[in-house]
Amino acid sequence: MKEERLIYRHFFNERIQQWLFNTSFRLQQRFGLTHKIFHDIQIQIGSQWWCLRRRTVEWVLDFTRQRKDVMRFFRTTWILDETFFQTIVRHVVPENEIRTRTLTFLLFSDYGMPITLHDDQYDLLLSQDFIFARKISPDADILKRRLGLLHPAEGVRFDISNEGWGLFKFLSGHGRIG
Repeated sequence: MKEERLIYRHFFNERIQQWLFNTSFRLQQRFGLTHKIFHDIQIQIGSQWWCLRRRTVEWVLDFTRQRKDVMRFFRTTWILDETFFQTIVRHVVPENEIRTRTLTFLLFSDYGMPITLHDDQYDLLLSQDFIFARKISPDADILKRRLGLLHPAEGVRFDISNEGWGLFKFLSGHGRIG
């Protein structure tokens, strides 16, 4: 549901109010009740993992005060965390000032689900050129402890290979679960 998340209003939480969410969606489809998409703003969809400069945040806040119509639109947009900042930032920040490289290491399965990292993936994480990692198992106590010890450490050298994606594809293609 890419277009549907934008052109229809979503008043209900799809996880805890699934029947209301689906019924509202079907009724809007049946009666053609759609959002008006703006002509002066191109709606963007992307990752919710962002790092913003203070100046960018100030520009976004100014925009939200000036464009109440856009704020009303986003109030009933589904999966808002993947559209709001992506759209507004692209509108208020010059293109040459936007860096699209993510700072978060993440892996997704063939089904589009995030891969959970475990205790045995410490070396894999350290060999990636990222500051953050998503998604670490709540049971990965050893991994979390070892990563936590890196913060106060001095003189630690990281051998960056960025082989995470390739290694994951190899392992998952050979039957490893996780």
